[in-house]
Amino acid sequence: MQYVAFYNLKGYLSQRGITIEKTKNNFIKNSSLVTSGLNFLKDNTLECDELYLKLITRVYFHIKKFVLNPNRVVGSI
Repeated sequence: MQYVAFYNLKGYLSQRGITIEKTKNNFIKNSSLVTSGLNFLKDNTLECDELYLKLITRVYFHIKKFVLNPNRVVGSI
């Protein structure tokens, strides 16, 4: 029983380490997310860089497609 608990804990810590490394790599890859201590991230900064194309427009187009879909039934009897 102690061996199983040890290996489960070892696997958990190993998986956690891999996840942390992937997060660091993604954070560094998206350079617009990296700011210095005095350079605050503002709303207008979020709207003008790659975040606008990756995050905001995806949600906007999904909502637009749903609202403007002519095949959608508006009311039912």
